[in-house]
Parts: sequence; C-alpha cells; structure tokens
Amino acid sequence: MKICYTCLSSPWDVKTGGGQIVTHKIAAKMAELGHTVHVIYTRTEDILPIPAVNYSVTWAHHFKREYLNVFSVFFALIRLLRREKFDIIHSIEGEAVLLIP
Repeated sequence: MKICYTCLSSPWDVKTGGGQIVTHKIAAKMAELGHTVHVIYTRTEDILPIPAVNYSVTWAHHFKREYLNVFSVFFALIRLLRREKFDIIHSIEGEAVLLIP
C-alpha cells in the first residue's frame, strides 16, 4: 500500500510535540511492514540532526507564523500527488481541512 502522512512540523524540531513523534513512529513501522511510505514535514532552522529513516521525507517550507504552514504542507502534497498515487493520505493537523473534497 502507498501511504502519505502530513505533519505541520518535524519530529526533529526542538519544539516538537507528540503528534510529530507519533507520525514518525507510525510511518517507520508501516514502512517496516512493507508499505511504501512518504511523510511531508516542515523544516525549521532549529532542527536537530535527522537520523536515517526507512521512508521518504518531503520537506515543506516552515513559516514563522505557524498557521501558514497549513498551506505550505498542502502545496507540498499537491506537488507530490503529481508524481505519486497514494492509497491513503493521513493528516494529523490543520492541513487536513484543505483535503476535504
């Protein structure tokens, strides 16, 4: 199965919360189970060293005004959808509202 997760920040951001860490852990486990997994995160300047992951990461622009990251992640997903066809798209934050048809 091809799965895409979206997240408004990165699990390696110094100010990260639980949702980002859970998204990373779920993505890693699904990839371990044999699924093709992509995750879209935003990248800040305060990012910690990024370990090797077993899934594809797409970086979206991170805005200091965090409510704008909804659009950054959404447009990164639109660009990714031009190349990939996903069976599941799972969004855990505000960008999910933009995905409703």
